[in-house]
Amino acid sequence: MRTGLTVIAYITAKAGHQQQVREALLDLVAQTRNERGCVNYDLHQSQENATEFAIYENWDKASDLDLHMLNRLMFKSSPELRATCWDVQRRSENGSWFQNSKARTGNA
Repeated sequence: MRTGLTVIAYITAKAGHQQQVREALLDLVAQTRNERGCVNYDLHQSQENATEFAIYENWDKASDLDLHMLNRLMFKSSPELRATCWDVQRRSENGSWFQNSKARTGNA
């Protein structure tokens, strides 16, 4: 039985920081693709609003995703990323949503 997970992370950069956030996210993509259990980790940027990004990722097992989240690479990468607002939705392979959270990091 496959225990994989799909994650869709929505990231909104603060105005004027789109390029810095994009560069930091591209670095995060390169690092994450080498992590154990990462099937794919793909960055997308909105063509209509350059401040909006999405990361579509798949993991072999929940424990692999948990380890990735513990590493907190995204929040260590740059001040621009720490100052963004994001919405993360985690979906199991059968399509059920088991987490939907909004959070803000850094100083408001």
